[in-house]
Amino acid sequence: PEGITRDTIITICKSNDIPCIVDDLKIEEFLAADEVFCTGTMGELVPVVSIDNTRINNGESGHMTQQLSTLFSKTVIAEAESLDRY
Repeated sequence: PEGITRDTIITICKSNDIPCIVDDLKIEEFLAADEVFCTGTMGELVPVVSIDNTRINNGESGHMTQQLSTLFSKTVIAEAESLDRY
């Protein structure tokens, strides 16, 4: 689903020359993927390690998911507004 976290990840990909294609996928494409992750406000980036009892990336978070999580955290820290003023 569209959202701020998703948009931030797309921007991070563009800024770091990481290929990013936004498209609707069929279940077969998810099951054949090297990595799958979801984005969301509360979870930020969450690896999907299994779909319909099919393990994705041996049931572990993949390199790209970890790299994007790190870049996302750095972006949040750099762009977040301090709560000290409240």
